[in-house]
Amino acid sequence: MKLSYAVSLQKTGFNFIAQEDWVNKAKVLSYLGYDGIELSIRDPRQIKITNIEMVLSRYALKLAAIGTGQIFNDDGLSLSSSKKNIRQKAIKRIKSNIDIAKAFDSLVIIGLARGKGDGIRDKNDSYRKNLLESFRQLCDYACRHRVTMVIEPINRYEVSFLNNVGEAVRFISEVKCSCLRILLDTFHMNIEEKDFIASISQAGRLVSHVHLSDNNRLCPGRGHINFKEIITALKKIKYKGYLSAEILPMPSFKSCAKEFHNYVERLI
Repeated sequence: MKLSYAVSLQKTGFNFIAQEDWVNKAKVLSYLGYDGIELSIRDPRQIKITNIEMVLSRYALKLAAIGTGQIFNDDGLSLSSSKKNIRQKAIKRIKSNIDIAKAFDSLVIIGLARGKGDGIRDKNDSYRKNLLESFRQLCDYACRHRVTMVIEPINRYEVSFLNNVGEAVRFISEVKCSCLRILLDTFHMNIEEKDFIASISQAGRLVSHVHLSDNNRLCPGRGHINFKEIITALKKIKYKGYLSAEILPMPSFKSCAKEFHNYVERLI
């Protein structure tokens, strides 16, 4: 398993992700021994691939994944919107991220970009139908470009559908797309999953990316989640991808990056 850290290229409403001055953050991560960096990209039209290539090459980092949640959080675009023009704008934005992912042999995360639903858990058939249609369009594009997309189950207090691993597994079976897989996030799992180990086993070979944060969104080890058991369970399913920090930068990005690396490296 490899270590990465989630950073936003642009300023965002996400307060639990390191923001701005990503070049200096990449330098810090390289110095600490990270393998990669996860970049949250709000609008691919505002960045240059050559600039990312230069920074990653300079600091010997891989692009672990591309986060897309800002297109919903900051721009109001979602793949499940009741408005077709909003869905099409979201699809177009995600396709642009797929283009970037292809250039770096990376993957694309679909978390909040799918939308929140209407707040009524398990009563979001129309949103789910819209999401299925959007994913079928995206999957065709992603598969042609040989790019993996990962669905992130998000807890019920933030979205009202696809909250847990079981729901994500069933959804993927409906889409029937080999390039659509699962992201596990321990913060959300702590709320939604009855048993971490059983859920990791259920997701199995579909797991293609992992976010680690404790139950309080702080660095692993600062809360009550048993990360030793989680790492052991990931080893059992032969997971060899990234363990990515998506944590509150408290007291600072640099101190958190050092703490995360030291803690998780000992476990793996």
